[in-house]
Amino acid sequence: MIPVSAVGSLARRFGRLEWISLAIALACSTGLVIAALLAPVYQSQSVSSSGITASGSATLVGVNGWRALLIAAVPLAAAVMAGYGLWRRAGRPGAGVLAWTVTGLLACFNVLAMATIGVFVVPVTAALFTACAAHGGRHTR
Repeated sequence: MIPVSAVGSLARRFGRLEWISLAIALACSTGLVIAALLAPVYQSQSVSSSGITASGSATLVGVNGWRALLIAAVPLAAAVMAGYGLWRRAGRPGAGVLAWTVTGLLACFNVLAMATIGVFVVPVTAALFTACAAHGGRHTR
């Protein structure tokens, strides 16, 4: 019986820099989704007619609705799609059209969203660019 190792399979498909870059992209983009759901980003303060002050906070999804979660999930979807594109090209040189296209589209999203969440997407975009550039086309045999 031959032991099966998921780590060995990943090592054959991805190089070290590529693997680390993809892991960083996935971790950062997952963190964005979790932060949109749980992190208090809005602060409120109200004063009643009797002079009592009440303070509160709300999350991005709590204030802007579920559309905000969809927007925060764009980097995660891009990281998964780029990772899939690199996985499919394991034995061939170059990152491929899918991985580079998704990474380029995420960079455009970055620029368009720079006034809101774009600055938080920069690490994901940089990690995906690094993973695409590091893909060297190792042979799996």
